[in-house]
Amino acid sequence: MTGDLSTLMSFATSLIQLILIIAVVAALLFILIGAVKWIISGGDKQALASAKSAITYAIIGLVLAFISFAILGLFSTFFNINLGTGK
Repeated sequence: MTGDLSTLMSFATSLIQLILIIAVVAALLFILIGAVKWIISGGDKQALASAKSAITYAIIGLVLAFISFAILGLFSTFFNINLGTGK
């Protein structure tokens, strides 16, 4: 039974780390796309606003990903389990 729990915890740890990596890569990609949109907007106010909102939402997503990772770390510490948060 403990082998099953160990396997499940290992899977959960890997899944959490994979989701965080995907979230960070996606956020950085959207920031890059927003920056390119900003550069090629050519003074068009609507295109510039679209680029700004893309960058803003990407940064918000990045912050939320790290906040959720921190909350998971607190949860992991509080319940004394390893969920892949470096503890």
